[in-house]
Amino acid sequence: MKDEGWEPLCTEETVDLEKTLHSGQVFSFRQTDEKEYTGVLGTCLVSFLQDGNRVLYKVLNGDKTSKEIELEITSFFTLDVKLCPLLRRWRLDPNNLLVGLRALRYNLIPTIFSFICSSNNNIARITRMVGFLYSKGEFIMKYKNADFYHFPDLEKLVDIEEELKSNGFGYRSSYICNAAKYLLKNRLDHQQASRIREMMVSIKGIGYKIADCILLIGTGNLDVVPVDTHIFKHSKKMFGINEKVLSQKTYGIIQDLYRKRFGEYAGIAQLYIFKGMIDLRKKSKKEKPSSLEACC
Repeated sequence: MKDEGWEPLCTEETVDLEKTLHSGQVFSFRQTDEKEYTGVLGTCLVSFLQDGNRVLYKVLNGDKTSKEIELEITSFFTLDVKLCPLLRRWRLDPNNLLVGLRALRYNLIPTIFSFICSSNNNIARITRMVGFLYSKGEFIMKYKNADFYHFPDLEKLVDIEEELKSNGFGYRSSYICNAAKYLLKNRLDHQQASRIREMMVSIKGIGYKIADCILLIGTGNLDVVPVDTHIFKHSKKMFGINEKVLSQKTYGIIQDLYRKRFGEYAGIAQLYIFKGMIDLRKKSKKEKPSSLEACC
């Protein structure tokens, strides 16, 4: 590359930025140029560029060491997971249509609010909402005509219900403010995943599916399997489930079956199954990617 500041992502794993960052897992990254995506990782603004089969990255602010940044990126793209052997064993992508799709790990607090926005929503609208929430945080910098911000402190989200309503959040407005109030009183630090799940479902606007999306992405528990209507329908065929309604009991049964079949990376298997189903629907209905729902 001619531009200074770009570093190659040193990994044997394949990363397809478009497939991954448009997959409905994280909604705060913005496309800032052809094949370039920019967003906040930890305390840093980082830009990623697809260069053929390689990914390059550039840190735009902050004072983290290169080693610290590499660890952040490895965690974000789950590069510690060797995906090819898993996919061959699972036979979930026989035609290699999803090569480069990575499960993502992201900061817990932004993930919570992103998935509150995801309820009955599509990726384009979720992205706009999440962008508005970020705009309430500390300004980082302007990069290629786009303004970037840190996610706001919870205190800044407590009393903005009317502002959220006027910006198209609808009934989610009160959910966001109530969640901020709850999280100020109930700390998530050092909590077990099971406890975080209990806490999440006690927040209005978060059911078990959204809570499991939050756990999968926001805590990096890759065995967590969010179950929506798509996964429920697919599970009937894959596991021979006869139930007609996705009850809480059936939800738990499906999760157990996924873990039994796919083990500690059952959540990644869910991502591939879900994305494969959505892409098939997109192809058959000629839907735009932005019109589709979140991955969980």
